[in-house]
Amino acid sequence: MAFERTGGQSVRHSDGYTVRSTGRETFEYTDPDGTASIAVDRGASLGVYPQLIRWTAPVEREPTAEERAKILDRVLAGLRAMDITVDVVDRPPE
Repeated sequence: MAFERTGGQSVRHSDGYTVRSTGRETFEYTDPDGTASIAVDRGASLGVYPQLIRWTAPVEREPTAEERAKILDRVLAGLRAMDITVDVVDRPPE
């Protein structure tokens, strides 16, 4: 895996996808198929909510289970490449 830092909290992978912060509570994943939003919770570590991954472009929709797993794996790798401590959180905030 080869990541290139493209900004403060943004990386691009040699496979053609990017992971970047888009605000205090979200990161964005972009690949040739589209863009997905990932809900996060910032604390001592970054809490990532797999259940709250959503495709936002080209159309807004729920990802398939296979897509969700692929996006999660890639987002976690991107966050770790940015030296961000990550925890996967099973239950989203209420």
